[in-house]
Amino acid sequence: MRPVSKIVAVLMLFVGICWAQSALPVLTGNGKPQAVCSPANKGQTYQEVNNEPNLWVCTGTWVLVTKVNHGGTGSPTATGALANLGYVAPPSPSSSTPSMNGTGAAGTSANYARADHVHPTDTSRAAANAVLPLAGGTLTGPLGMNAEFSNGTCTTAKTIASANGNRQTITLTDGDTCVLTFTQPSSGTISIQLKIIQSSSGSFAGLISGGKWPGGTVPTITATSGAVDIISCYLDGTSAYCSAQQNFH
Repeated sequence: MRPVSKIVAVLMLFVGICWAQSALPVLTGNGKPQAVCSPANKGQTYQEVNNEPNLWVCTGTWVLVTKVNHGGTGSPTATGALANLGYVAPPSPSSSTPSMNGTGAAGTSANYARADHVHPTDTSRAAANAVLPLAGGTLTGPLGMNAEFSNGTCTTAKTIASANGNRQTITLTDGDTCVLTFTQPSSGTISIQLKIIQSSSGSFAGLISGGKWPGGTVPTITATSGAVDIISCYLDGTSAYCSAQQNFH
């Protein structure tokens, strides 16, 4: 056979193997292939599991092709022909579930992802429609507020903590004056509505310590038994600016 004819034969063998690998599954096993090599499965490949470089190709008979990287030194024979062309087995598809999130990395796996692969839902982030943007956005439906916090009863003094929310309540139960003190927020500002329920046993006075009132006039808590007054205070981190709505009954 002339040198040119040999080259053409090698190229045809290489093209045939590449086509076969896309059309036929790769057989695997230990040692030489035991499967029948016939025209029906021409182009079939067989990979030796216990000797990974050995790849057999059905060309009418089983032909051993030693897989090497480009620059191989195989002789121009049926065994070494593809080695000289730098034949390397194609990568396999990955069988691992795609990652949800993590630190970016180039990766080292030679496997490829299938076209229909699906990444799991990233539960570390809120859904796009679950939060309002930093600017703009539209609220729909009722706007729920935090539940009313009960400060229990007050005899002489009680601290109203801003950390307990915007809606709070307290009941006056003693004949003495109850001094109420608001704690300022740790940062920013907050508005608190305090519902003051008068003792059922009679009159009782309340006083907001350090509070500032319109015109400097401090309101007197309604003395009627069971009456309700609502004190609204705006806390700016230093002072409590308050106003009163009184004698709900």
